[in-house]
Amino acid sequence: MSRLFLQLTCGHIETSLAKRSSIFQTFRKFFANVVTMSKFDWTKDKTKLLISLLEGLPHLWDVSQADYKNRSKRTASIEQLAQQFNTDSGEVGRKLHNLRTQFNNELRKTRKRKSGQGSGEAYISK
Repeated sequence: MSRLFLQLTCGHIETSLAKRSSIFQTFRKFFANVVTMSKFDWTKDKTKLLISLLEGLPHLWDVSQADYKNRSKRTASIEQLAQQFNTDSGEVGRKLHNLRTQFNNELRKTRKRKSGQGSGEAYISK
């Protein structure tokens, strides 16, 4: 290959990489703003209030409920909760997912017993 071809190709690659870099920087700035805008401060009191409100909405957590599979009813309930907390439904959905995950992790730890482990050595949730 000729030297000129290599120089042109390398120059094109460098230009292309510079454009990609600037595009990625723009995306990073945009998504950093999006993430900070949707961040909601879940205090212990707000989390306890959310859990108490969830008790009255069994179709959001009880799989034996007929409305558990009704996506529109579930979405409407999550949107109502979001309005009560002055946030978006995505944030409430994330919090519900995190609470469910934490609960299932604690439940798994309490049920798990290692071989040779006595009854006094069982995991006790805090």
